[in-house]
Amino acid sequence: MDKNDTNRMLVEEDFLSQGIRCKIATAGSERMIRCVGIDVWRSFIKRFGFVETALSQRSLDQANLVIKQVACGSCCTDDMNGKALTVGWKGAPLLSVPAWKLY
Repeated sequence: MDKNDTNRMLVEEDFLSQGIRCKIATAGSERMIRCVGIDVWRSFIKRFGFVETALSQRSLDQANLVIKQVACGSCCTDDMNGKALTVGWKGAPLLSVPAWKLY
């Protein structure tokens, strides 16, 4: 995708840049956002009666299409962490997308 593409710039500026800066460029007291892993969120959300459920294959296919459209070569990655889709930048996880249902 062209580096001047409007959609690419929107995703990188609005969705990825803050996470990348937080995880890679800052440390200690400079870090404004404290990120926790998906396992911390799983424990927290389960306390309220929710159960993690698998993402549909259609959802995963759509996510892969979006990533292919906005990715800079191999920098943007997607992996499964249990039932959650994790999107990362150069191997560092930035966000996880789980699906939950009330048990």
